[in-house]
Amino acid sequence: MKLNLVLLSILLLGVIPKTDAAVSSCDLMNSMFGWMSHKLCDTECRVMGHDSGDCEYRQNQWVCVCS
Repeated sequence: MKLNLVLLSILLLGVIPKTDAAVSSCDLMNSMFGWMSHKLCDTECRVMGHDSGDCEYRQNQWVCVCS
């Protein structure tokens, strides 16, 4: 149950536009949970109706980019 709450809170942070920089699911990229960041980003984008999503390194930080 605790893991579900963590995932939900991460999803609630939302996906940021390609040109904006803010907190996203990809903030975990530099930790031992980096593998999970790609999955969370992809899931967030799919929930919002996009085909896929991936973490990209932009402006000195990881951001979730939907495509």
